Amino acid sequence: MLNNCIYTERQRFDNPKHNQEERNVLKWYYRFIIFALLAAAIALPFFTKNKQGEPMLSLPKVDDLKPGKPSGTEQTFYKWQDKDGQWHYGDTPPPGGAVVPVTVNPNANVIQSVKPPSKTSSEAPAGTPTTVPGYTPPKPGDDILTLDRAQNIIKDAHGVNSLMEQRNKQLDAATK
Repeated sequence: MLNNCIYTERQRFDNPKHNQEERNVLKWYYRFIIFALLAAAIALPFFTKNKQGEPMLSLPKVDDLKPGKPSGTEQTFYKWQDKDGQWHYGDTPPPGGAVVPVTVNPNANVIQSVKPPSKTSSEAPAGTPTTVPGYTPPKPGDDILTLDRAQNIIKDAHGVNSLMEQRNKQLDAATK
């Protein structure tokens, strides 16, 4: 009887048509298992609760898809200084202490340009890039930093810094 069972299994294994059918069934079985595991892995965070008792992930609600406040409304935030002199900003003021409310219009974030006064003198304005004596400009494709080029870059940076300081002074004067 045992030999008969082994022989039957062997015949079944050797039959190419039957073996191919089993492979196809097993392929579909494994595909179904993999699909089910992927679906569970994707859906699990939507049903698992966090410490606050809410789902870890959730789909947006209808109210979340509606447009927010009108864009012309002003927003208020607060700034205060701690005992170490560090400035802090927040939506709600801290209890006690001196708090300065700051009102901001979200549409007013554009800085108006200020025209610098025209210079009539022949000297170069502050911040104009200058060259170090003996400096030769780099050739195209030349990416070696020489001492002369480094000094020129530092001078240009100082010039840009002074231009920015002048610009900040002009803006401060224009906004007062």
